[in-house]
Amino acid sequence: MISSLYVLYANARRFVMMSVLLMMFVLPVEAQQFVYPTVSSLFQQKGDTMTTLRVEQRSKKSRYILSGADYKVTCEGNRAMTRYIRSRAVAVSVNDSLFVNCKRMKYKNYTFGGRYALAYRVQNRIFWSAQPVGQIATLHARDPKSAKLPGEVGDAIQASSLVSKKVLYELDPETGASYFVDKDRMKIILSAYPDLLAEFDKETSESAEVMLRYLLQLK
Repeated sequence: MISSLYVLYANARRFVMMSVLLMMFVLPVEAQQFVYPTVSSLFQQKGDTMTTLRVEQRSKKSRYILSGADYKVTCEGNRAMTRYIRSRAVAVSVNDSLFVNCKRMKYKNYTFGGRYALAYRVQNRIFWSAQPVGQIATLHARDPKSAKLPGEVGDAIQASSLVSKKVLYELDPETGASYFVDKDRMKIILSAYPDLLAEFDKETSESAEVMLRYLLQLK
């Protein structure tokens, strides 16, 4: 009798443990989501907590036709908050991924249109990648060795090529302006890392892909 009760107790205990483990895998984990209303709140990591943010990557066709950055951010079931995120918020963070609002980003006299771009927090700095604008666009729009077609057709092809090209910008915590991260800027950032700096000196591109390869090693 005692033996039978012990077996029932052991089986019941095993069932409870298995149920708890199963619930841990089945129940959704609440996403860590934050909205940053200002540049200072972004740098201080003091955002407003959210639970219904949705980040959607836009297609190349959508970016070319409607312009703007790579990601669309909305607040499910809340149109007022979606409008706020689209036009006024500076950045959002979803599951440890950071996105800045290109409508709030400025480089010299240029703006980047709407939507959100992927950003990176590195050593208390904020970097983000987006299409080149201004003089940067002229340098990155096409291969300098290739000929550009004349007229509107050539302009359209050149504009289309920029959709897939990305360069890196750094957000200034004091002014809210952004600065193009060129080779000279990267050399300053890497000056305390002689090995990385030596490798970087061999690079010939100023694309976001190349710059991030070195920046992300500083985390």
